[in-house]
Amino acid sequence: MKLYNEKIINFLNTLKKYVFLISIAYVLYLITMIYNSADWDLWARLAVGSVFFQLGHVLHHDIFAYTPVKPEWVDHEWGSGVIFYYLVHYFGDNGLIFLKYLVLMLIFVFVFNLNQLKSKYLELK
Repeated sequence: MKLYNEKIINFLNTLKKYVFLISIAYVLYLITMIYNSADWDLWARLAVGSVFFQLGHVLHHDIFAYTPVKPEWVDHEWGSGVIFYYLVHYFGDNGLIFLKYLVLMLIFVFVFNLNQLKSKYLELK
């Protein structure tokens, strides 16, 4: 009987953990949908990503400037432009929303696992 009770307790603890994780996933999903702010440079990132896919390389001068530009220009954010443009091109606006949700989930999973490791480490002491 004692073994049976331990199995039930373990099952309930595992169930609580998964219900908690699913609840957090749902809350993060709601936050992603409700709080929809975009960076002011989003359109510039999308334009740079579009040019990257058209030319096949990173720009070496600023083609979007209204003022005279330097002879050599380094766009240090070109990678995000490529990712953003790819997502918008193939998945529409939902691609960017999913990316935001995915990043939030990965951060939560990282913090959750870090907390689990900390708890196990403290139990060993």
